[in-house]
Amino acid sequence: MNMIAIALVTMVAGFVQTVTGFGAGIVNMLILPLFLGINVSAGISGMVTLFLNIALVYHYRKYINYQKIVLPIIITMIMSTVAIKIAVILPVNTLKLIFSIFIIILAIYFNFFNGIKLKDNLIMMIICSMIAGVGNGLFGISGPPMVLYYLSACKEKEKYLGTIQTFFLITGLYASLMRLMSGIITMDLLPLIFIGIITCLIGKKIGTVFVDKISDEKMRKLIYVFLGVVGIIKLFECIL
Repeated sequence: MNMIAIALVTMVAGFVQTVTGFGAGIVNMLILPLFLGINVSAGISGMVTLFLNIALVYHYRKYINYQKIVLPIIITMIMSTVAIKIAVILPVNTLKLIFSIFIIILAIYFNFFNGIKLKDNLIMMIICSMIAGVGNGLFGISGPPMVLYYLSACKEKEKYLGTIQTFFLITGLYASLMRLMSGIITMDLLPLIFIGIITCLIGKKIGTVFVDKISDEKMRKLIYVFLGVVGIIKLFECIL
């Protein structure tokens, strides 16, 4: 049952991230904790999306803006390190409570403030990177704040996709290594991770065909719609 669930969820996750530039972690963490623990789900999600990021970075390698990723990566890594160390020692119920609060905050933001365009400046970059680091370390979700930042920092669709996927690749690799060293990722998870990688890349293949046919403006609207839908779903999950 776990393998079937991971196969279906990660395929959708691969499609979503390819089309919108993010969201694989969110899709995975919407469903996987129903079958596995939060830490294990975050570990599997991180490993699976790592290979998706590699494929997407290669695809958009000509459009990467390296100047926009160095400092955000450093800040995110620092915050991820602290968050992962905290996640390992926290009781499961406490971690679930923090996760619920985290998602409620995201839900409120996505539903009421996602139309606000962030400024491309140092302060916004630091704030978004810090939030991304905490979210990545605790739950394997770093996308939303960095999406909002990079949508402002990168004007063209290809530059946005190439730059944010490079950011996700480097920070995701670091977080996965930290989880491996912390004992969250273990050998018995390898079959689930392998299945997830294969189906996630299938979703990526389908998504690549789709994204080449939409304009920059339509893609931005699609991103905000997806953010809103995720926010509503998680808000109801936390309330019910």
